[in-house]
Amino acid sequence: SIYAYIVKCRMELARSLLGNNYNVNELSTRLGYRSVSHFIKVFKQHFGYTPNELMKRENWNSPH
Repeated sequence: SIYAYIVKCRMELARSLLGNNYNVNELSTRLGYRSVSHFIKVFKQHFGYTPNELMKRENWNSPH
């Protein structure tokens, strides 16, 4: 569906931006989510990890 495609595109962008030291609050706002918790839920459904878990898994430095 179109909705699934939009979510996929958002999540790919989120992963890319997360690797560039954006924090979860910035990402959720930048990607159009009104709720950080909803963004985290969708992210986890898509990748199987929360944004913070993925950062640790990929050995990225946490944003400041």
